[in-house]
Amino acid sequence: MEKSEPVILTGYAQFFGLLFLVPLLSHSIFAEALSLPLGGWLPILFLGICSTVIAYTIWYKLLKDTEATMVGSYSYIISLIAISSGHIILNESFTINLIIGGLLVIFGVYLIHKK
Repeated sequence: MEKSEPVILTGYAQFFGLLFLVPLLSHSIFAEALSLPLGGWLPILFLGICSTVIAYTIWYKLLKDTEATMVGSYSYIISLIAISSGHIILNESFTINLIIGGLLVIFGVYLIHKK
């Protein structure tokens, strides 16, 4: 893994995932996908590009430069990003439980990285 480029690893992961999943799709999914308007394709492209390609590229880059245990601990931050995105994009409210939970997550990641 140390000699592999993150973008190349991401490409392989996406290609083989697609290769194994396409045979499992039904014919109606293809028909529905072809009938989607542009407004239906934008969220799919966003998820494919931002959530998958960019995230996996960053993940493999971090794995190349850092210990796996350290990189893995940052996956707990994903929920904080999702909650913050929901607040900013969807105008969802923060509750006291979300705030306490977020602080506990941050504290837990801090403890993992404290040396």
